Amino acid sequence: MSDLKALSIQVQPHRAPGLDIEDVRALMTRIASNALVERSHFEDGHDGVDYFNFTLGTRDLKALWATILDEVYVDPTLGELVARSSIATCEGSRGWDDYLLLHHYDPKEHRDQL
Repeated sequence: MSDLKALSIQVQPHRAPGLDIEDVRALMTRIASNALVERSHFEDGHDGVDYFNFTLGTRDLKALWATILDEVYVDPTLGELVARSSIATCEGSRGWDDYLLLHHYDPKEHRDQL
């Protein structure tokens, strides 16, 4: 994959009581320093509820997603809480027009594969 693509994780802390967003921010900052990541942007927001967006730019979505799965979603301390409170998406072949849903806090939601 040669084009820079974005992978974004939105964490909604109200969905996982006990989740410390500063711990998640530290974990995502560590991932942002990975050689796979060429740019990163973190932002806080409020749209009825607080949320935090962690967006990472990479040329290798598969490798970055595998890293995030290993280092975030299976983290022994935060993994379950992040899984219960997050949505992960990435750009498709036409950017955000055909984005892929990689993870959803609702396990009934269809998830795309990279």
